[in-house]
Amino acid sequence: MFIFFVYPVFADEVVQNISESWLELVDTGQYGSSWSNASDLLKNFYARFKLNTRNQALRVPFGIFQDRSLVQNETAIALYDLPTGESVVLTYSSVYSLNSSVHKEVILRKESEDQWRVVFYIIKVLTDCRST
Repeated sequence: MFIFFVYPVFADEVVQNISESWLELVDTGQYGSSWSNASDLLKNFYARFKLNTRNQALRVPFGIFQDRSLVQNETAIALYDLPTGESVVLTYSSVYSLNSSVHKEVILRKESEDQWRVVFYIIKVLTDCRST
């Protein structure tokens, strides 16, 4: 279980671009690439096949990706088992063809002096799926 305390501080554009590029991999079904581009911590927690299966099961029911916007941007000051100040939590509102209100939290960790990678991501459905 990931437990974190955050405070509002805007992550730089580079970190936001990394997060959005990773989400694009998931939203376009490139689950293997999303695993390859994830942090070592996430790779150690989920084997490639297990993460691919998890992401597909979570993502496919929403339908085709349509739009995403950043709604919250925070720096973590205490994140389970990670160094203080080395993590960022970005929350996006996403719209899909079968669901108009999905929030995704992407947690990134600084793995080296200039390399940020996704360490965890959470999907929260805010409304029921639209009827087709």
